Amino acid sequence: AGATHLVVGRPISQADDPFAAAHAIADEMAKA
Repeated sequence: AGATHLVVGRPISQADDPFAAAHAIADEMAKA
């Protein structure tokens, strides 16, 4: 079982490049 939704706020909204930050987080989650 696991979460169906994940909220990631500040790491993306406060990043210099939010698009790149979102992709980096998604890549990390895909590896898990």
